[in-house]
Amino acid sequence: MHQTTRLMLRDVFSDLGIVRGDVVCIHAFMPSFGIIEGGCETLYEVLNSFIGPAGNIIVPTFTYSYRRNEIFDVRRSASINGIFSEHIRKHDSVYRNDDPLVSFAGIGKNVPEIIKRKSKNCFGRDSVFESLFAADTKFIGLGVGWDDGYSFMMHLEKLADVPFREDRTFVGESIGKDGVKFVDEAVHFVRNGFREYKRSRTNFCESLLSDQKINSSYLHGIGHFCFWSSKVETEIVSSLVSNPWCMAQNI
Repeated sequence: MHQTTRLMLRDVFSDLGIVRGDVVCIHAFMPSFGIIEGGCETLYEVLNSFIGPAGNIIVPTFTYSYRRNEIFDVRRSASINGIFSEHIRKHDSVYRNDDPLVSFAGIGKNVPEIIKRKSKNCFGRDSVFESLFAADTKFIGLGVGWDDGYSFMMHLEKLADVPFREDRTFVGESIGKDGVKFVDEAVHFVRNGFREYKRSRTNFCESLLSDQKINSSYLHGIGHFCFWSSKVETEIVSSLVSNPWCMAQNI
């Protein structure tokens, strides 16, 4: 199995263009690194050394609780986004918002304001994703394939009003940070059922990569990528408006 050192991780984040003060949102497939001495904490420490005390680390801690007819507990409901997101979720200094479908958690002085839930919308206007883009977040996929992660793409699809998704409201029960149970709802941008399709982002993302609008790093033959909000938002949305199927395949 591959061995990944701190120095190798530093090279990855350097290639991806991470600098002090950055807001980063990490989707991480940890097996892509093989064995990291110190595991998730080492990855966190190396990343934190790049962004410094003014930086902010954010991870998706999605649960889809209401879609699964489960109670969402902001303190205890586990993330489905892998072991790194769970590591951050359990960190002593973490802040997590209370979205019962697509919550985020993070560490940093600006995290509570950036990922604070301002509406019931999971995507689109007044959503946490809108705040992430307003903060010029760098969305990083560590060992994540083009079609496997990058949840911010669904937000951009919502802005472009793609024809194969629609808003749907889910209602359920949550338990807040104070341990009190309450009824809540969340609006998700779901597949509309009228068109069968699958993600097909490779050609589009490879084009962004060749135009140097995505930063990349390769380790053990596996790609790691960084989408910087201010570099890609307008282009992706305008491309989706012109051709809603530019990153999906109608089947």
